[in-house]
Amino acid sequence: REKIHSVCLHLRHRHLAAWRGDAEAMAREAEVVNEVAASIRESHKHDYEVATGRILEWYQTSHGVTELLYGTDWVTQQISYWQVMNDFARKAEEAASVSMEELRGGNFSPGVMTLEMASLAYVYQNAQRHIMPMIETMVQVEVQQIYDFGGTADTVVYINLVLQASLVLFMSIFVLRSLSKIIQQMQYAFVAILLALNLPLKTIKTFYKFYSGVEIELMLLEDGDLEVDEDEALLAREDKDPLDEDWSPGESGDGALLMPPPGDEGDDMRV
Repeated sequence: REKIHSVCLHLRHRHLAAWRGDAEAMAREAEVVNEVAASIRESHKHDYEVATGRILEWYQTSHGVTELLYGTDWVTQQISYWQVMNDFARKAEEAASVSMEELRGGNFSPGVMTLEMASLAYVYQNAQRHIMPMIETMVQVEVQQIYDFGGTADTVVYINLVLQASLVLFMSIFVLRSLSKIIQQMQYAFVAILLALNLPLKTIKTFYKFYSGVEIELMLLEDGDLEVDEDEALLAREDKDPLDEDWSPGESGDGALLMPPPGDEGDDMRV
C-alpha cells in the first residue's frame, strides 16, 4: 500500500516539475518511480512463491477489476491479484517516461494520448479506486489464514499434551506395579545392618531397648505358657539394657558393639 501511494505521489511531483520546466527534478522523480516499481514487482513475486492455501488461490483467481483504455473508451476487466500488481508496476515505469512536452500539454483525451500518457492515466484511474481495495482484501485473506493456522496449532498442542500426559500415566503405573519386585531385590538387609553399625551409641541403645521389649511382648502374646527369663522381661519393662556393660565404642567413637556370645564370656565378638 505504501508503495502504491509512493508511485502516485512521485508521478504527481514529476508532473509538477514538468510544469515548472525542471528537467532535473523530472529525472529524479522518474528514477524513484522506477525503483519503487521494481521493488513492487520483486516483493510481489516473492509473496506469490511462498503463498499457500487461500492466499495462493487469491493470487491465481480473478477477484477484482481494473479499467483499461481501449481506443476512446475505458473498459472494465476482471483481473487476478497476481496480474494487477504486475500490470501496475509496468504501467508505473511507462508513466515515468512521459516527456515534459506531453505533461505540459495536458492532453488526456482518450484516443489521442500516447502509450506513456495512457499508462499514466491508468495509474491515476485505478490506484485508489480499484487496486487499493484489492490490497485491503488480500490483507484480510492473509489474516484469516493466520487465524486458521493458529487454530490448527492449538489443536496440535492439545493433542500432544494429552499424549504426553498419557505416557506419564502409563509410566507411573508401570513403576508402581514393579516397585514391590524391585524392593525385594534390593540389598535392604545389608543396608540396614550397615546403618545400625554406623549409628551413634545412644541411638543404637534406644533401638535395642525398643525392639527387645516389643519382641518379648509379642512372645508373651503368642504363647502365654512360654517361659521367658523374668530378669530379662523385667529389664525390658523397666527400659534397661542387659548388655549396657558390654557396649564399647569403636575407634571412631560411634558404632562398634562388643557382646560376648552365650556361654562364652571370655571371648569378644564384634557385631
